[in-house]
Amino acid sequence: MVDEKALNYDELGLMVGLEFHQQLDTTKLFCRCPSLVRTDEPDIKVKRRLRAVAGETGEVDLAAAFEAKKEARVIYEGYSDTTCLIELDEEPPTPINEEAVRIALEIAFIFKMRPIDEVQVMRKTIVDGSTPMGFQRTAKIAIGTKDSYLMTSQGKVFITQLYVEEDAARIIEQTKEGTTFRVDRLGIPLIEIRTDPDIHSPEQTKAVAERIGAILRATGKVKRGLGTIRQDVNVSIRDGARVEIKGAQELDLIGEYVKNEVLRQQNMIQIREVLEKRVVREDDITIEHKDVSTIFAETKAKLLQKALKKGEHALGVKLSKFGGLLGRELQPGRRLGTEFADAVKIYAGLGGILHSDELPNYGISEDDVNEVRQSLECGTEDGFVLVIGPKGKCEQAIWTICNLAKIYITHVPKEVRRPNPDGTTAFLRPLPGSARMYPETDAVPFRISSEMVEEIKQHLPELPEEKKTRFIEKYRLSEELADELVLHPNVFWFDKIASSGLGVKPTLVASTIIGTSKYLQREGVPFENITEDKFYEIFEFLSQEKFAKEALPEVLESVAKDPDKPLDELVRSIGLTTLSKDEVTNIIKEIIAKNEDLVKERKMDALKPLMGEVMKKVRGKIDGKTVSSLLKQLLQEFLS
Repeated sequence: MVDEKALNYDELGLMVGLEFHQQLDTTKLFCRCPSLVRTDEPDIKVKRRLRAVAGETGEVDLAAAFEAKKEARVIYEGYSDTTCLIELDEEPPTPINEEAVRIALEIAFIFKMRPIDEVQVMRKTIVDGSTPMGFQRTAKIAIGTKDSYLMTSQGKVFITQLYVEEDAARIIEQTKEGTTFRVDRLGIPLIEIRTDPDIHSPEQTKAVAERIGAILRATGKVKRGLGTIRQDVNVSIRDGARVEIKGAQELDLIGEYVKNEVLRQQNMIQIREVLEKRVVREDDITIEHKDVSTIFAETKAKLLQKALKKGEHALGVKLSKFGGLLGRELQPGRRLGTEFADAVKIYAGLGGILHSDELPNYGISEDDVNEVRQSLECGTEDGFVLVIGPKGKCEQAIWTICNLAKIYITHVPKEVRRPNPDGTTAFLRPLPGSARMYPETDAVPFRISSEMVEEIKQHLPELPEEKKTRFIEKYRLSEELADELVLHPNVFWFDKIASSGLGVKPTLVASTIIGTSKYLQREGVPFENITEDKFYEIFEFLSQEKFAKEALPEVLESVAKDPDKPLDELVRSIGLTTLSKDEVTNIIKEIIAKNEDLVKERKMDALKPLMGEVMKKVRGKIDGKTVSSLLKQLLQEFLS
């Protein structure tokens, strides 16, 4: 096994390219339904089956043919009031959403890209059932120029293409019988930004993804939250293959995915070299298998007991010269046997496999293993795989295993892989070919005029680094606070309040957006219920001294929990109505009189404990500085 600490990415020829996908905050791309992802029960259900058909070139896409083999049933759920027949492929699309095209152009100009004169919508074959029409509509908006790059510590990373396309439906449930998708997400406009494979390390991959995300958020026109940003990470090394890690969402894990994919390919190359030394050929791998169910008639393995009682079978197949390699670790916690198991789950619909390198185990004895080896005529260097289930599925699994084994003898396969939460990846399907893209005849082309280009160029958004400089110079924010604020989803709230003339200190607004909101979310307060308008109104009340700044967290919490209640009612209901100076003066005098002995003993040193007593009664009803000044004055008067 390759030691991950010894990986030298330059020597390995690591090349990484990103496909960055970001949802836009508009209505849908080819209908005017709202871009609303819902959690309530849908009222529409449609059942369909996937079939692979040839594109206009006459070829059937490899990945499409692969998915069709599953003969899977697909269920689409929707809502009669926020989704329509276009999403279910029962009506042709309306013209492309002009607002989405304009946002795409704005982003293209930030990256110094050249726009397409006429946008032609294309169909891209989608093989997993996540679109009822079997394809995704996509349109190229701009192409890169010599100036379209991001500068990183490891050099330039060129931006090559920018598309606007419709998002796919989201998976609700996946069973052996099929998959349920919900079409509320289907059709939400996505920006897709593609880079050249100019990235050469896991750290650089994360830095590029972070930078692209920050630029897109700077427009203020993209959606935020989990699921609104996804990256496809294309990874290859010398003597390996291009592998696409599909739909990575966690920015902090992107570098891990790259590192673990390099590790996997390096280990696959080592396995291939071992097989070369053992002089194994593709022809040595045959799909000749044996039913070994009788060997396990008296087995203590519960898995086998249960299956055989149901009339299922245990089939075994010999993998020539694979002995000791099936248990070889490829990524942390994942072995060569895991690769076979993942493919069997997808191709044959079985739960997994058992292989010679992990047996005896699971109640299977050494005698059982020896009988299987004898039955399959295994030599000392040979391995074997067992599959358990209905005979037809087991035979499909054997076919899958043998074909994969033949591939592993000669090369690392090109494929699409699924990101796992631990930073590893799993086999998903073969890498799609060039036959998957063809023109969309139902959507009219969109002309990008020179007037539109000039208008958009005149109103490009401020980039994060420009915003940071302005915040520091104009509002006297610290560099640390400005750094956090420019990347915060509610940065536009700050600008609105800080430039409004309300007279509220910008540092208070910034720290509330960053620190107070984070604290409330940690406490389980639904801060996302607070809108920009409500946030502005809260600071408007503060500027009018309707409550003190110390009460900000309490007010924000109350608004988050009851966002529809008028703010003046909320402030009154939580007892934060502002006190006058006269009222506070009377409270302070009462507390001084009550603590007369303490005051006589400690003189002005009694200020601190008395301040605590006073604030218990007036916190949130008057500014703390005013209270401190009054207390000091009245204490001096009392002592004199």
